[in-house]
Amino acid sequence: MNARESQIAQKLVAAAGFMDTALMQSTGLKERERKLVVYWTVATHALPHVDTFPLLSLNGKMGTGKSQTEKIIARFAYRSRSFSLRGRTQPAIRDELTACYEGTAIIEEADHAWKDGDSLFERLLSDRYQRASAEAGLKQKSGDNWSSVTKRYFGATVLHRRIPFNDPALDG
Repeated sequence: MNARESQIAQKLVAAAGFMDTALMQSTGLKERERKLVVYWTVATHALPHVDTFPLLSLNGKMGTGKSQTEKIIARFAYRSRSFSLRGRTQPAIRDELTACYEGTAIIEEADHAWKDGDSLFERLLSDRYQRASAEAGLKQKSGDNWSSVTKRYFGATVLHRRIPFNDPALDG
């Protein structure tokens, strides 16, 4: 390990300690759960160099610290961007995820998107954690013409929900 890598490692260790303290003081997470959140968050700094990154789903009843945990993650995660699903359409959510390409999407109120009877939101999330599948093709107007555009949206995703996903793999 060279000097620069050593400095980065020291900073990540210090950040992990600060994050663990913040989680301990403001949430009801036990040590094992805090470590999972801290390690996942530190790992987001590898996003430009990996092809797969797991989803972090914070599940629980109201008042259990899900939103506070997301706020702490937002302070430490790689290129974090927070947004709520409340009142957003699927294209608006896709565009938010595109803005988080190779970064961390922090999704508040993931239960309140829309009536997702065909699981479109879940499919977006399922595709997002694999670089190869995390892209959407669409037509975009450029002057008087339309052209095909590919939007990439690979990255880390943390969200909170009170109800489980339809897809058990996403809940895991």
